[in-house]
Amino acid sequence: SLFLDRLQRKAKDVSVVALAEEFPRVTLDSIAKVALNLEINAFDETASEVSSALRAAFLSFREAITNPLYRFGLSKHDLAVSARAGAQKVRAIMRKCIEKRLAALKGDNGTTVPNDILTLILHGAASDNCLLTLEDLIDDFVTFFVAGTETTASLLSFTILELSEHPTVYHRLRDELRSVLGDSVFVSFDHVTRLQYLGQVFKEVMRRH
Repeated sequence: SLFLDRLQRKAKDVSVVALAEEFPRVTLDSIAKVALNLEINAFDETASEVSSALRAAFLSFREAITNPLYRFGLSKHDLAVSARAGAQKVRAIMRKCIEKRLAALKGDNGTTVPNDILTLILHGAASDNCLLTLEDLIDDFVTFFVAGTETTASLLSFTILELSEHPTVYHRLRDELRSVLGDSVFVSFDHVTRLQYLGQVFKEVMRRH
């Protein structure tokens, strides 16, 4: 909804939309909600602590990949400092979310426990033979955010690119979406299982890119 509202505003202003820059915000918002029941509003760069912190970390990752001197501390010291601060901020946010959820599961704070990925993992971690520590959980969720945000955003960006170059595929996919979703406002799990051509398109995009 936030993404569509943003696109509509840009359309009214006849503004160019850089989808490769917009999709990371979409995926970050989605992952935060599904995994942690967390509203971070990644589209508001001044309000989203997670978004700004992850962006600093991503810049460092890209520099580390493209500049061989970076890993030896010989290039862009300010960027490295910003990345470390971003990583620490993300870890602090994850720690707060996990500790708050643990308290909710114990009934210590009187809040309703959401049925999300974090709750499922914590239920599993509560078993006697699970060796996950709090630090392990924080590491896992930081990795989940970093890996899930960029990879999914890249997939969406390349999908739009491929659809723009293959109109026949675009029209077939559009027809499937209209047939399956109809007037539905939200996409349910049942909808996803019926979107077979969409799944094929995603797989082909991943194969090509």
